[in-house]
Amino acid sequence: MLCQRRTRVVLALCLLLVLWQCFRAPTDGLGPFPWAPSLFDTPAARCGASTNSSAWFSARYNMSMEPLLTGAAHELSSDVVQWWLTLQGPSSGGQLQAIIQQLFTVLRAPTSGMWDTSRCRTCAVVGNSGWLKGSGHGLRIDAHDWVLSTYMRVKQFIKADRNKVLILSPAFLKYIHDNWTQRHGRYPSTGFTALLFALHLCQQVSVFGFGADSEGNWHHYWEKNRWSGAFRRTRVHDADVEFSIIERLAAEGRILFYK
Repeated sequence: MLCQRRTRVVLALCLLLVLWQCFRAPTDGLGPFPWAPSLFDTPAARCGASTNSSAWFSARYNMSMEPLLTGAAHELSSDVVQWWLTLQGPSSGGQLQAIIQQLFTVLRAPTSGMWDTSRCRTCAVVGNSGWLKGSGHGLRIDAHDWVLSTYMRVKQFIKADRNKVLILSPAFLKYIHDNWTQRHGRYPSTGFTALLFALHLCQQVSVFGFGADSEGNWHHYWEKNRWSGAFRRTRVHDADVEFSIIERLAAEGRILFYK
């Protein structure tokens, strides 16, 4: 859409294999932006920045929480299995573990380099709200090491490099649901999940395309939704709670939030 890259890393959301496109981009030639902190000017400065931990953030952020399934032997706790199955319909935990084991006969487990916090990794999380349309943020998004695009229709068959497919853990989704949205909505939205994924793996997180548009409508940027409350009425996600958390993260300097 907005970005052109050489290398694409595909991340699969949950067990549905929703693709996230992650790729490197040069930062040369990009000057400071009037609405972004000056630490965004250079990669080294971005990762060298530090933020004070607030009680609000500390109560929600679990540093030890791993976002990804780590292999065929990965065991999910019974409470995670039960929560996940309530979202998927009638089944059994045994079947879920069997699916995970079968999955990793095809895909390889993530490498330890994925969790290397000593390296500087800058990430752009691109939402799909009406804010994104006409925003002109393409070059700014391209300036990040990873770009998560957060929406793609799930297909029965997806062509992808299996060595670049990673599976998000249901335990991570439950962690977001419990700690962050605090059980508002049935489960966290894809966009908010992508943001928390980036917050756990990236040293600098920039957020684009989240929230209602200038007319107060909550919709995807490719839609013409004249009903501002339609997204809220589904009750699947609590958009207002998620948006308030994003604003709080921005206010505390945990993310750069672009509108």
